[in-house]
Amino acid sequence: MIAKFRLLLPFTIPVPHKAEMPLLTQSWNDCEVTIHSPCVVAGTRAGDPSMPILERAAAAMALVSDPSADPSFRIDGVPAVHANAIEVHFRRRAFDRQKSIIESRQSNDPPQSAALIALNTWIERMAP
Repeated sequence: MIAKFRLLLPFTIPVPHKAEMPLLTQSWNDCEVTIHSPCVVAGTRAGDPSMPILERAAAAMALVSDPSADPSFRIDGVPAVHANAIEVHFRRRAFDRQKSIIESRQSNDPPQSAALIALNTWIERMAP
């Protein structure tokens, strides 16, 4: 695993409550990129202002373990939840994080462009 992150979406996506949805997996250069089903995260950066900013951000992106379903919105007869995030995993058979950091003074693996390509591909597939 190179990287794993959740992205808070600027919109919500209704998905069947507790449904297992297929993963979208694609190759990009020498990485395998997997986009997981939309999920529900806390989604707020508010909270205790005395907490360090990174802890507040992590709390905002924490998965809601059992999100409440909207009984008035059904998909295939199942109540829907309004997902507000997606999770993306980047994998490569071999990589050396330490070498990457030492050579460039920062870690840029996977490159930001890979994340954008993966997310744009996912959004294009969601569009009708």
